[in-house]
Amino acid sequence: MKILKFGETSLGTPEAVSLVKQHVESHNEPCVVVVSAFEDMSQRILQLADFAMNRDMRYTERLDQIRQEHVEMIETLVDPAQQHVVLQQIQPMFDECTRMLEGI
Repeated sequence: MKILKFGETSLGTPEAVSLVKQHVESHNEPCVVVVSAFEDMSQRILQLADFAMNRDMRYTERLDQIRQEHVEMIETLVDPAQQHVVLQQIQPMFDECTRMLEGI
């Protein structure tokens, strides 16, 4: 069994994620795939927390930007017949992020 790990720079754009997907699918043996957050996402999430901690309402705008980027990834990479399901699955996660940031 192979373990394939892809870092943030491999996951920066829908095109880059597509290349990762193609690479994973090219293996004929079982694989474990480990991925990091999208490019710069970890730093951006820390920035959201910092904004919220300092009562800087820019965190709401930035969280909306992050959500939109995820929606664009889904619209680019997920089969159109499944997009609605995936979008429904991520919304509660963004709702939870909003509640956590409001509570900081």
